Amino acid sequence: MSAGGGEIEGNVGLSTTKSSFEMETKVKASGISLGQLSEYFGRPAGALAGDVKKFQMDWHGTLDEPQSWHGTITAQIDNVRQSGIALDHVGLNILAENGTATVREARIDRGMNHARLAGTVQLPKTTEGFRRTPGDLRLTVDAPNLKELTAFLPTPVTGSLQASGKIRTENSIAHLELTAQGDLLGFGKAAAKTLRAKMSATKKLPATGASEEPFYANLTSSIHAELE
Repeated sequence: MSAGGGEIEGNVGLSTTKSSFEMETKVKASGISLGQLSEYFGRPAGALAGDVKKFQMDWHGTLDEPQSWHGTITAQIDNVRQSGIALDHVGLNILAENGTATVREARIDRGMNHARLAGTVQLPKTTEGFRRTPGDLRLTVDAPNLKELTAFLPTPVTGSLQASGKIRTENSIAHLELTAQGDLLGFGKAAAKTLRAKMSATKKLPATGASEEPFYANLTSSIHAELE
């Protein structure tokens, strides 16, 4: 079928079990304009733009039992624009099998700037368990032109920044360890020739079924920075 100026083919199937639904999803899409597609679903013109070069999803399992999920999701989207944010490329590659979701790559590119996330997340028994599921993710940022990457901010940041770190969740506690190095940084009237920083943060995750809480609740963090 045609949609958003491109093509979508495949099928999405749900079959009933004693207490849930079994899903069988195989979808391929290419050449789709997110702007046209969002207008079709009632979003205002200009709210979202982008070109879906490729999207493939082959996903199976019991709908509300993530540990049963298995399959792959890959996506390549170019020229993403929304609310002043501009990205040249967004890429996603996920594999689910044996109760584990592997993020082979989640990537965004803007000019010479790149950010990547990869790692694994343990799939919980129920969808509510995603709030506390164990995981081990690695983050890398290579941003030689911060002004280009942060142009959507009222006051863009200038200079360059490289950062890397890990996001690890175990025993219902999330840990972040991040190191960063920057050069010729500027923000408004503030400026620094060089930056060397280490950041660590720990957050106790809310219990399954608990009410929503601010992101800073049960959060402790420390930052060591050297500026010149």
